[in-house]
Amino acid sequence: VKKIETNKQKLFIAILALFTAYLILTTIKYWYADYLYAESIEDSKNSEYLNAIDKLELSSKYFPGEPIFKVQLAEYYANLALSESSNIYLNKSLNLLSESKESTLFNVKLLKQNANVYSDLSKLVSNYLYDENLTINNLQKLAPTDASISYMYAVSLAKLGKAKESVSQLEKTIQMKSDYKLARKLLGYLQEDLGN
Repeated sequence: VKKIETNKQKLFIAILALFTAYLILTTIKYWYADYLYAESIEDSKNSEYLNAIDKLELSSKYFPGEPIFKVQLAEYYANLALSESSNIYLNKSLNLLSESKESTLFNVKLLKQNANVYSDLSKLVSNYLYDENLTINNLQKLAPTDASISYMYAVSLAKLGKAKESVSQLEKTIQMKSDYKLARKLLGYLQEDLGN
């Protein structure tokens, strides 16, 4: 009877040790991926996009489904596409945005970042202004009282040449946040262009 109890205790200790080792390794993996993510952001601030991409792709290997990593990689590839006028980087950016689309549907921060990436890519291919506009329109449905999203939508409309709609959107933005200086400034420019 004592031998059976001792074996059960040894088995319990072994299972507990394996579980603890698993938790420690998972924590280390999370920490390392987060460290690489932070390093990649620092590299991107210094316009070292290739280094940033290498670090973030390594992070992505640990957590391949992480939408934050995909959207950030899309941004880095978009920056490279702009700086080198490269369709290869542009396509990589678009593929990453497409891959992350399902997992970012309800994440306001990541959708804002997606819209900014489309805005950057539109400097190479103007059709991406429509993707930016659609993304921001979806954002407005998620956060209808967020003045910064309302402003982003107004800017997007202005880029598409829809000045009257943009003015209307800016007026709504200023109603949400009366001290929004950028919105007031853009509203003034647009009204001047429209002759109001």
